[in-house]
Amino acid sequence: MKFKNIQSRKIQGLFVIGFLGLWGGLLNKVVRTWPRLWGNDLGLSVRTFDILAVLGICYSLKMFCGPFFSLALPSWIPFSPRRFWLSMHLIAFSILLTIISFCSMFSGIAFFVCTALLFMLDGNYSMMVIACQKDTGFENLRGLPESFCLNGYRAGMTLAVSGALFFSQCSWSWPMLYHYLAGGCLVVALSVLFFPMFSSLDLAPIQPFKGIGYNFFSPIKELLKHPQIRKIFLILMLYRVADHLWTPNQELFFLHMGFSKQQYSVQDFWNFWGSSFGIFVSGYCIQKFSVLRVMRWGMTGQLLVFAGLFWGSFGNSLGMLSCLCIFQRILLNFSLTSVFAFQIMTVNLGQAITQLSIFTALAHFNSQLVSSCSGWLIVHVGWSGMIFASMLACVPALIYMFCVSKDKNFL
Repeated sequence: MKFKNIQSRKIQGLFVIGFLGLWGGLLNKVVRTWPRLWGNDLGLSVRTFDILAVLGICYSLKMFCGPFFSLALPSWIPFSPRRFWLSMHLIAFSILLTIISFCSMFSGIAFFVCTALLFMLDGNYSMMVIACQKDTGFENLRGLPESFCLNGYRAGMTLAVSGALFFSQCSWSWPMLYHYLAGGCLVVALSVLFFPMFSSLDLAPIQPFKGIGYNFFSPIKELLKHPQIRKIFLILMLYRVADHLWTPNQELFFLHMGFSKQQYSVQDFWNFWGSSFGIFVSGYCIQKFSVLRVMRWGMTGQLLVFAGLFWGSFGNSLGMLSCLCIFQRILLNFSLTSVFAFQIMTVNLGQAITQLSIFTALAHFNSQLVSSCSGWLIVHVGWSGMIFASMLACVPALIYMFCVSKDKNFL
C-alpha cells in the first residue's frame, strides 16, 4: 500500500509538471510570437521584430532571482515557496498582458517596458518548472519528467500559435486574445495556490536565509568547481544557436511560403504530435544511452532537416514544407529533451533552482544575441539565406560534441 501511494504521488507529480509546462509553453509563445504575428497583420517589417530578441536578454536576469525562490517565506504566508512564487508570477503575467493589450505594437515606452518584464517573468517561471523536475521527487527518473515537462511546453506552444492564428482569422482582435489569456493566468495562479493536486510542489527544498554569500555565491562556486564546467557551458551555448536563429520567425516563414493562417494552425497541430513523438523517443533513448550521444543524434538530424528546408524554400510545394516542418519539430524536441536532462544531471539537488538559473541564463543570453540577427538576415539574404545560416550553425556544436565524447571522464 505504501509503494502504491508513493507511485500515485509520483504520477500526480508528473502530471503537475506537464500542466505547469503546458502553461509555460503557452506564455513562452505569447511573449515571443504573438507580437510578431500581430505586427505581421499590421504590415510591419520582419526586421522590426529583432527588438524582441534584444528585450529577450531580460530573460537572463533570472540568474539573479533564482536564489530567492527557494528561501523560506515569512510565517504569515501559509504556502510553500514554490507554490507561492509560481502563483505570483502568473498574477504578474495577468497584469502585464492586460496592459499590453491596450498598447500600440512596437511603439511607446509602455509596450517595451512590459515586454521586457514579460521576458523576465518567463525566464523565472521556466526556471522554477525545470527545477521541479529535479527537486520534487523525480531525481531517480532520468528522462521521464523531462518528457512530461517538454510535452507540456510543446502542447502550450501549439495552443498559443494555432489558437491565435485560428481566432485572429475568425475576426477576433488581438487585444481580446490578450484579455482572455490574462484571465486564464489568474485562474491558474489561484489553482496552484489552493488545489491539493499541486501538493508535489511542496516537496521542493526550502533554504534558510544565511546571507548572500551562502544562498547565492556558494551554489555558484560549487557549480564552477565542477571539473568539466567549461565543456558543459560551451556545449550548452553552441547547441541552440541554430534553433534560436530559425525559431523566432519560423511561423512567418511558412506564412510567407503560402500557408494561410488556418492552414498553419492545422499544421501546428501536426507539429505538436511530431514534437511529442520526438520527446518520448528521446526520453527512452536517454534511459538506454548516454545523454551526450542522444544530443549528437538530435543535432545531426536538425542539420539534415535544415538542409531540406533550404531546398524547399526555393519551391512552392506546401506538402513538402509541411513534412519538413514536422520532421524539424521531431528532431528539435528530441534534442531539447536531452538538453534538459544534460542540465539537470549536472546540478545538485538542494541547489537546483539557483544552479539551473545560471545555466539557462548564460545559454539564453548567447541565444538571444543570435536571435537579434534573424530578421536582419532575412531582410538582407532572404529566407533561404537565413535557413542556410541555421544549417551551418549546427556544425560547430556537432564538432565540439564529437571531440568531447572522446573524453572518457566527461560526466
